[in-house]
Amino acid sequence: MTTKTSTKTVIASAKTADGVRVEIWADGIVTRTRFGFYIEGIGRKKLPLDMLWLFKGEVELFDLSEIPALFNAARKKPRDPGDLRKLASRLCG
Repeated sequence: MTTKTSTKTVIASAKTADGVRVEIWADGIVTRTRFGFYIEGIGRKKLPLDMLWLFKGEVELFDLSEIPALFNAARKKPRDPGDLRKLASRLCG
């Protein structure tokens, strides 16, 4: 049996440290809400599924203004959450 997820399906959501809801879509896109508002600095870029889950687990530690740095850090395919945080912190400032 196989299952197919529509790419227009929200598979997870999380709130940033400053309380903004971020949606994670099945096709690898990250937006601000279910209405699909792109996040400045990310746009239509996509993450592979394994990196989406790593990214989602760290969203709550970052403000919305830092989410593009976290996203770009996840695109570099870090090994674990600690590496992702270090890389994102370097990209933030």
